[in-house]
Amino acid sequence: MLIHFNGQEYASLEAMPSEVREVYEEFIQDRELAQSIGMEQTAPAESPQTRPQTLPPAWGGSRQGGGVPVPAEFDGVTELGPATAVYEPQGLHLPHLRTLHASALVVYRDGFAYQAGSKDTHPWRFEDVAVIQSNLAWPPHSAETHEYTLTRTSGEALILDDGVKSVTAAADQIKAAVFARLAPMLIQRYQAGEALTFGPVTVQQQTGLRLGGQHYTWEDIQNIQVQSGRFQLSLRSGKHSEARASAIPNIELLGQMIGVNPIEMQLVYI
Repeated sequence: MLIHFNGQEYASLEAMPSEVREVYEEFIQDRELAQSIGMEQTAPAESPQTRPQTLPPAWGGSRQGGGVPVPAEFDGVTELGPATAVYEPQGLHLPHLRTLHASALVVYRDGFAYQAGSKDTHPWRFEDVAVIQSNLAWPPHSAETHEYTLTRTSGEALILDDGVKSVTAAADQIKAAVFARLAPMLIQRYQAGEALTFGPVTVQQQTGLRLGGQHYTWEDIQNIQVQSGRFQLSLRSGKHSEARASAIPNIELLGQMIGVNPIEMQLVYI
């Protein structure tokens, strides 16, 4: 039986393009719901031919359902699900010794892919990222700078910085996905009594925190905060100790474990 929908005829449901099928199935579900609660007695159901529907944009080339259009060079990235955001190149790209430097980036449902000064694309899955380190600064008489170093479990590293447009938004999107995967395991290890090291900081739930070669019990510490790009300890004795936030990998996860709200962290070094 032919299916008439939005002015088109389809031999079967399977013959519909995936994006059209999704809209059609939503229409059918809405109609069945209306019928189940008796709405058809007060208002006639709209037919597929007359009900207005908005289909996905026709432009941008082929892409997975729900995805945004990507540059042509990223068409071959199909293993990470639909694309959710595109971050284009911006300005000159300075070389980084021994570390890949992204010049363009696309974030997907299950990971991201980047270019590093050429048309080749390199996909990473979120679960492969072990560390994200944020080096943000606001030098005197200059614009704020942003550099994020992402490191895989294999040791391979990638730098995202202001050579990519809206790099902070890109980093926040990647952090949210990566940290959501890392947090449960790290919190479980911490609560089990394991000492966990984040660069210059080591924490252990029962005994306290080590910073700069000095150990502090939790009772020694009056407050911990991240202000002006510095991880700061205020001690009950009146003394203070600190470390650059940029030196602490996964600093947001560290804060989450010991009670420092990541949203309140001021990571920009001034």
